[in-house]
Amino acid sequence: MQLTVLFPWLIEQLLRLMANPAHLAHAILVHGQAGIGKRALGVAYARALLCESTDAALRAHGGCGECSACLWFDQGNHPDFRKVIPEALAVAEGAELADDAAEPGEPAEGTGSRSKKVPSKEIRVDQIRALHGFMSVATHRGRARVVLMYPLETVNDIGANALLKMLEEPPPNTVFILIADHLGRIPATVLSRCQKVFVATPALPVAAGWLAERGVADPEAALALSGGAPLAALVFAEDEQALASHREFLGFLARPGIEAALAMAEAFGKTPPGPLLRWLQQWVADCITVRLAGRIRYHPAQSKVLAQLAGAARLDALMRLRQRLDAVRRTIDHPLNTRLVLESLLTAYADAMAPTKA
Repeated sequence: MQLTVLFPWLIEQLLRLMANPAHLAHAILVHGQAGIGKRALGVAYARALLCESTDAALRAHGGCGECSACLWFDQGNHPDFRKVIPEALAVAEGAELADDAAEPGEPAEGTGSRSKKVPSKEIRVDQIRALHGFMSVATHRGRARVVLMYPLETVNDIGANALLKMLEEPPPNTVFILIADHLGRIPATVLSRCQKVFVATPALPVAAGWLAERGVADPEAALALSGGAPLAALVFAEDEQALASHREFLGFLARPGIEAALAMAEAFGKTPPGPLLRWLQQWVADCITVRLAGRIRYHPAQSKVLAQLAGAARLDALMRLRQRLDAVRRTIDHPLNTRLVLESLLTAYADAMAPTKA
């Protein structure tokens, strides 16, 4: 028997979703912090809805693993299931993109889109329209039909309108499982058609214990840097290159200076900007909170250094820098010259950390 392996902090959430299947909403929007396993919950929920076992307890735990429906689902070819994701994410998950547009009957709509030099990071309207054929015929098994879509915030504006029409008039026995990290990036019209299911960040002892079981040497520190998200913490803790880059980056932040800022921008100029911006945001956030409230969220091991730096820094400059970082992070998907962006931000940080001259 093959039961779905679900992270321990999500088991109760799945049981609650399956507690009253007769009153299912046609659209479930699972949301919460990134890196806590929402996709795994969505997959387990989809498998549970499609499972054909007569044992309700097995279905509630993500399916029995033995019926035809579970076997087809695990092989990726259940006829009543579709997964809609961006091309870029499909590639990251190991799929190969086809040369031609996907046929409506293909299982993974995100994997059958037209090939491009750069895979799309959006869920496009043609992927959503391809669901019409899937939903216009009776289900193959005479049971539920399930669409799993993530990340919902990557649906472009035209695609959101197409999705809205489907959510307004869903076919019978159809369940949309939509997954998102940021509700603020989703049109209010789409949100209004969904039953929202919030997934909380797991408690520190649970997350730290799970990481310790997987060999993470300092789970509390990894969780602090990941905002408490255990999956993100595990990925970071297992990436030796990222750990080394993070140590080097923090070394500069702990000893800021204009010349050092220029050198760091040059050294990291060819590095993907996302992690660097996040690390700088976290450090600046800790500087501000330790100055205002004496609290440190992301770097508890550097409390003395942060307190010393924050005590001498110009708070108004730090607040302006935080706003700039937020603005830059919002444009992270646009082409950026990493070296120039870093040079500007790191010199602004060094300037903010310079004590005010009397």
